[in-house]
Amino acid sequence: MDSRQRVMAALARQPYDRVPVFPQLGDHAGALLGYDISEMFNDPEKSVKAHLEALALYHYDAVTIQIETSWPIVEACGGEVNYPIGKSPWITKHPLLGPVEEIADFPLPDFSKCERVVNLLAGTKKLKAETDVPVVAFVTGPLTMGFHLFGYEDGVKIIAKNKEFMPALTSKATEIIVAYARLIKEAGADLLVICEHDAQMVSPMYIKKFCLPHLPKILHVFEFNILHACGKVMKHFEVNAAGLQKLAGLSAVSVGADVDMASLRTLLGDSISVIGNIDHINLIPNADPAEISRVCGQVVKENRDVPGFMLAPGCEITVDTPSANIKAFVDAANAEGVQ
Repeated sequence: MDSRQRVMAALARQPYDRVPVFPQLGDHAGALLGYDISEMFNDPEKSVKAHLEALALYHYDAVTIQIETSWPIVEACGGEVNYPIGKSPWITKHPLLGPVEEIADFPLPDFSKCERVVNLLAGTKKLKAETDVPVVAFVTGPLTMGFHLFGYEDGVKIIAKNKEFMPALTSKATEIIVAYARLIKEAGADLLVICEHDAQMVSPMYIKKFCLPHLPKILHVFEFNILHACGKVMKHFEVNAAGLQKLAGLSAVSVGADVDMASLRTLLGDSISVIGNIDHINLIPNADPAEISRVCGQVVKENRDVPGFMLAPGCEITVDTPSANIKAFVDAANAEGVQ
C-alpha cells in the first residue's frame, strides 16, 4: 500500500498493511529550512517546499499546508492578527463585537480578499499536485472558532447573562467554517480535521450544546472527517459519546496522552475510530529517541489490530522538536505497525 491507500483504508476502517502515521506537522517543517513561522503563513511557495522537505525526511502518511488556520480565517472576517518574527501569531482585534442581533447579521467573509487565506488555498493546491500522500485540511471547531471571533474574556462574561448569545455565535462560526471548508476542498484537500482545541477549557455540556448540533453541517463537506480535542477531555467524551455516534461522516476522533484510547473506543462503539495518543508536550520534544521509540512502539503494538487506528501526537508537533525525535516517532509505526 502507498500512503494514500493506507490512510483511506484506516478512515474507512478497512485493513491496511501497517499503521498509518499522522504527525500533525505544521510550522516545524519550515524550521527544517530556516523559515520563520510567519513565513509559513505569508509565502505558500516556501511553505510547500518546507512540507515536501519534511515528507522526504520523515516519510509519514498525511501532510497539511497549515494546522492553525483560525488566524487567517479571523483576518478574513475583519479581525486583526499579529504575525511576529519567531513566535506564533495571536489575535489583536476580534471581528465580532456586537450584540446577538449583529452576530446573526454578520456577513460571510470574502476569503479571496484575505492574502493569508489565499496562501493556504494556493499551498494546498500545490501540495496536492506535488505529492501522492493525502492532503489534510484543518479548521477550528464551532466552539473554539466562536471564541476566536468574539474573544474569550468578553464571551465568558456574556454567556451567563444572555442565553441566546452562544447559540448565535457558534451558528455564525459554523457558517464561516463551512464556507472555508468548501474552498479548501476545492483546492484539493482529501480530508478534514475539526479542532475543538478549547473543549478542555469548558464544561462537557458546552460541547453538547454548542458544538455537536453544528457538526453535521461541517461533516457534510468532506467524505472523511476527524474531530480533534486536546488535553484532559475524557469526561467530554463520556457526556457526548451518544451524540457523536449519531453523526454521519465522522470517521475518527484524535486525542492526546491524557485520554485512554481503549476506554474511549468502548464509549464510541464500532463506527468511530480513535487515533493518537502520543504526548507532544513532554515526550516528543524532550525525550531521547530511544524512549520515544519504546513508548510509540508500545502504543502501536497495542493498537495495530484495531480498525482505523493511526499513530498521531496529541496536537501539533512543536517547531523546536529535534528531527531525530520525529524520526523515532514515525519509525515506530514502520517497525511495529504491521497487522
